[in-house]
Amino acid sequence: MVKKSICYGLILVLLLMNGCTGKRAEDATDSCSKEESESVQEDIDVADATFEESDTESKDSSMEIDFFRDYTSDIETEVNEAINASSTLQEEIENVQKVSDQYSEWAKQAKTQSEMNMSSDWFYIIWDTELNSLWSRFSEAADEDTKAVVLADQRCWDSILDEIVLETLGPSETGGSIYPCLAGALLEEMAYNRCNVIANELAKIKGEDFIMPKRSIQSTYIDNHGTNEVYNYLSTQVLGQYDDIDAKISIHGLITLEGNFTEKGNDELEFTSIDGDIKGTIRLDGWNGASFEVTESSNDLLSVGAKFEFNFAL
Repeated sequence: MVKKSICYGLILVLLLMNGCTGKRAEDATDSCSKEESESVQEDIDVADATFEESDTESKDSSMEIDFFRDYTSDIETEVNEAINASSTLQEEIENVQKVSDQYSEWAKQAKTQSEMNMSSDWFYIIWDTELNSLWSRFSEAADEDTKAVVLADQRCWDSILDEIVLETLGPSETGGSIYPCLAGALLEEMAYNRCNVIANELAKIKGEDFIMPKRSIQSTYIDNHGTNEVYNYLSTQVLGQYDDIDAKISIHGLITLEGNFTEKGNDELEFTSIDGDIKGTIRLDGWNGASFEVTESSNDLLSVGAKFEFNFAL
């Protein structure tokens, strides 16, 4: 059973929902006539007006929400409006975040655990819709070599989502009624992060500046060892069965460590396993990944100085 209280769990979910901070509108080309350019600009202006209008009219907190209705079509429409209203990929991510913020206002009205579980799906749908759009445009714009490299990572990302949820939260049957809500928040975070990765790749092709958001200390990294599976796993955001654990390190076929960390500064975390047998340093390198190095050990499976790299940031 989950040891966290329901209140604590709900606060955590709301924080995850609110903490997550394209289709670029096409400019008229030089070959366009004045009439064609005005027509293109008119379409852009209409898209901007449509999105700005919906942006200023945030989800009405007084209206009654049907939490069991499928809002997928509505979400896809709103995300596409945000995409079409954006002139850069940086602005696109910001505009899609505004869509997410609006649905957060609705989600705050959920009163039962079932309603909270249903609303948690909205946010993954938002960022998954954006990710599909970004990937489609990237695939069309990228050269074959660039596409092959990013496609390999994308296939890995697609294939390991369920495994990451299981690693981070444990099995659903032992997770209690809050499990779908926590799983939804985790999926949302991973989809948001992946959107930034693909947007950054597309921005390079388009010659746009794009600033990747700073990753939180609470993050997940893996080493896929050249496969589409989780080979080694490092998480500093364990949300599952135990409220006294905030880090988990799993080395394939060798050992799984659960424990706690303290911040040392300079993106370094001092890790201590729950049993006290192993201590080590977790080094976070933002979007480039993370590493773990054993500094003290009374366990025969890991010797002092052993180091493991996790180069896939989720």
